[in-house]
Amino acid sequence: VVSTQSTGSPPGGATKSSLNVKWNAAASNGYPITHYILYWNEGGGEWRELTRCYDRQYKITGLTPGTEFSFSVSAINEIGESERSEVGTCRTGFGTPNPPTCIYLGQASETSLTICWSPPNDNGGAEVTGYNVEQETEYGFISVYDGELQECHINNLTRSTRYKFRVYSRNVAGESKPSGVVMFTTRAGLPNPPVKVRVRQREK
Repeated sequence: VVSTQSTGSPPGGATKSSLNVKWNAAASNGYPITHYILYWNEGGGEWRELTRCYDRQYKITGLTPGTEFSFSVSAINEIGESERSEVGTCRTGFGTPNPPTCIYLGQASETSLTICWSPPNDNGGAEVTGYNVEQETEYGFISVYDGELQECHINNLTRSTRYKFRVYSRNVAGESKPSGVVMFTTRAGLPNPPVKVRVRQREK
């Protein structure tokens, strides 16, 4: 019997990118078993030989998050190779996504900014479910948007002022690292009209 166990960092949104594959000893039928051959396929692809080993377990690392893998094992003795075992299947866990890419200014007014971005180039194996935008203030970075859209509109800003932002992606495994800090500036306004207009009449 082939059994698999996903491994990685502790629960809580950490990336899982390895599997432990274990199997029961096979009957030797007269000659000692010299080693085993472990076969696998990724996501229903072509079966390939993964390794030859004497131990009845093998750890695979560097796997793609959120991907299904199948395994089968054969035993070898002096007579030759046995038939392959029944198939064991397991899916690796999900990793957190990368930050959003291509963060740009969609629109600016005297008192507002519209910030836009593109999805991350790596979603960690799971669908991106939302984004978080933080704005720098005198108290540090605080969240000003949390939602599914790839843009946010920020109001109540000061004209002709530069603001700093950073953006996060999120999936079922958790939130990405922050993007690089971007800076956008509100527009300057028209001048106010003159006040206290006086007309002096020249004496003749």
